[in-house]
Amino acid sequence: MNSPLSSILFFAWRFLRTTPEKSTIHSTIIINTISIVLSSFALVLGLSILNGLHTTTLQTLKGFTPDIIMRAPQGSSIDITQFGQILTSKKISTIAAYAPYTITPIVILSRYNPPTPGSVISLSKKDFAHMYPQAIVQCANTASKSEPLRHETSNNSSSSNNSPNNSSLNSSSLNTISLHNDSLNNNSSSNKFSQTASSNTLSETDTTSKKNTLHTCIISRSYAQSNDIALDSSIEIATYEYNAHAKSTSYAFETYLCRVEGIYDHPSDQEIFPTIISTDLSNEFIEQPSSEQCIGIYIKDQQHLAKTAAQLTSLFPDIALQTWHEMFPELCAACSLETYGFIAIVLLIIIISGTNLASLTTLFIANKRREIEILALNGMNKHSIRSIFYTINISITIFSTLMGETIALAVAYIMNTYHIIAMPTTIYYSAFLPAYPSIGIIMLPFILFIILALIISYITLRSEAFTKEHL
Repeated sequence: MNSPLSSILFFAWRFLRTTPEKSTIHSTIIINTISIVLSSFALVLGLSILNGLHTTTLQTLKGFTPDIIMRAPQGSSIDITQFGQILTSKKISTIAAYAPYTITPIVILSRYNPPTPGSVISLSKKDFAHMYPQAIVQCANTASKSEPLRHETSNNSSSSNNSPNNSSLNSSSLNTISLHNDSLNNNSSSNKFSQTASSNTLSETDTTSKKNTLHTCIISRSYAQSNDIALDSSIEIATYEYNAHAKSTSYAFETYLCRVEGIYDHPSDQEIFPTIISTDLSNEFIEQPSSEQCIGIYIKDQQHLAKTAAQLTSLFPDIALQTWHEMFPELCAACSLETYGFIAIVLLIIIISGTNLASLTTLFIANKRREIEILALNGMNKHSIRSIFYTINISITIFSTLMGETIALAVAYIMNTYHIIAMPTTIYYSAFLPAYPSIGIIMLPFILFIILALIISYITLRSEAFTKEHL
């Protein structure tokens, strides 16, 4: 007959307690426990470090790039009011924030340092706080964390300023979105100077600029510190236009003075390719031939990125859409390959732990042969006897796995808090070795070792009859 669970747990506990301390089976239990502890520790900590490196790298390279970018055709802008009404009507709940903004490639000019390439994002202060709540902005000697704001579809942005106020839309128009032509003044030669490249020579034709026009901007802390830029000071930037001809290549530049009204801290903060936030939404920045009229979209959970992109593509088939994964395909593929390679190495360690578990089961059966005979003679069937060894193996596995994961989480906390392992910032995108554990990383070794214990126990115990005739 099948024995109750309480009896199986009692005999499993008794088998473990009555094992002599100086016996081979006791040493095998210790070795098996240590191997599982080290395996789970290495798997959790290794995956946490890889996750930390990947997250840090992607955050730095991704920078202010939204999760999804919708780009209007050249010379057009997207009606943000109509865009918001379509999202509301279709009830897309995975989007956390969206805002219109313009990306313009620039060159930052300096008297003491060589020109630095970068980009200007034209974004209102409200949308900046709404889109980047993790950014900490210092303004007028005060530091405050940008609070996430409730997005209201209004015409205070660059795209909506060029669009009519479509406050009322009928049901048939909710499947399309209006694209408005923007009048771009590309022929204002009085405010531009150009350089023509032909046969490796450059010739300057006009050197006038817009230094009398003062704009406001927010710059990164790393760039401000490396160039000794303080609040309320001014920086000079230049937008450029690239034109390739049959016999020559020309670059048209236009310079601006910007007052630094804020300094931001952001995970992507770096001085290699700085990002400047233009908060006055001047048409002089927006109406550049190299500017891109976009809508930036942030989603609530990265797991819904592909689903949200597919929904937006079906709603707006005429607008170019790109996810940040599509912008960095090689990097995402490299991160995945590193993770798969590490898991393959740790799986070899897990297989070794499985062989130790098989040896432990065999030794237990040989050592407890007398007790097994007594249980069989008293009516315990073979399934109940096998359940005792299943319980022993799973108990050792769970205990060892939890111990290894606890040590790994403690080490990860120490690494993130005290930054005990430094890394060169010229090579990596983090000054210290990060370790970011997650629920998936914690559950992976737990599930793997439980499955391993069940498989090893089944393979080892299936050849044992555990009947009165065979004992």
